[in-house]
Amino acid sequence: MKKLVFPLALFAFIACEKEIDFEIPDPGKKVVIETKIEAGEAIEMFLSESVYSLSAEDPSSRDDFEAFLYSDEPGSPFQFTVEPFSSWNEPRFVYRLNRNLAAGQNYRIVVRSNDLPEASVDERIPSLVEIDQVQYDSITKEFNITFKDNAATKDYYRITVTELSPGEPSLIYSSIDLGLEFFGFSDFFGEDELDGRQYGAESFLPDVSFNGQNRSVKVRIEQPANVPFVQINLHHISESYYRHELTKNAYQSGGDLFSEPVQIFSNVNNGYGIMATSVKDSARVRF
Repeated sequence: MKKLVFPLALFAFIACEKEIDFEIPDPGKKVVIETKIEAGEAIEMFLSESVYSLSAEDPSSRDDFEAFLYSDEPGSPFQFTVEPFSSWNEPRFVYRLNRNLAAGQNYRIVVRSNDLPEASVDERIPSLVEIDQVQYDSITKEFNITFKDNAATKDYYRITVTELSPGEPSLIYSSIDLGLEFFGFSDFFGEDELDGRQYGAESFLPDVSFNGQNRSVKVRIEQPANVPFVQINLHHISESYYRHELTKNAYQSGGDLFSEPVQIFSNVNNGYGIMATSVKDSARVRF
């Protein structure tokens, strides 16, 4: 009798299925904004035109947008310039503004065109959170990074390790710290390590469990560097930055039969995309 339970349950489940026709409304084409702004750095922004989710069209990069940055500085707003951007798969354009933005300040980006609704986004660059110290353990090959979180705000952090040469990509590192979130990487990198170690070129850390307290993070560099010194970077990032990366990872890692639909977080008004902001403190260390 027990052998009939599963087939009968499955038959009942299938018999209860009902197809429902649902038409996804077309919201019309809108501006898509993609930019990650770090205090003290010039701005690069990618602008494109969205397409209907059921359309066969691909989103298209355009060079005819007018984009402006609004701030409290004299001379605001400041207009972006546009230039071609080399891309291996399609022509793209990048909008640049050679202004160094300040931590703790509010900024607004407005994008206009002749045929699309005006899009805008408002975001604040977080205040600087400094690294207190970095200690290196030559036995475990781990760096111990300590910093003090601000108790008055909800904070989010991003940790990267780079070589000292400008423009170098982030190095791969690992950690067994369960508070760190490595988006897009599997839990186990090597077959001989089953300690829950996670790997990636960046990790994210919300302050939910240590708000207003000192926090230590241990990381181990897995990718050999070409120099005896590396740079440990603690990025204090906006909540929008964190939520965008979190939902983007959930979207990219989904897709199986039982996955729930995921909407990637956007902070753009009357458009799509993200204006992510951050400020970075760095420590140069020998390993």
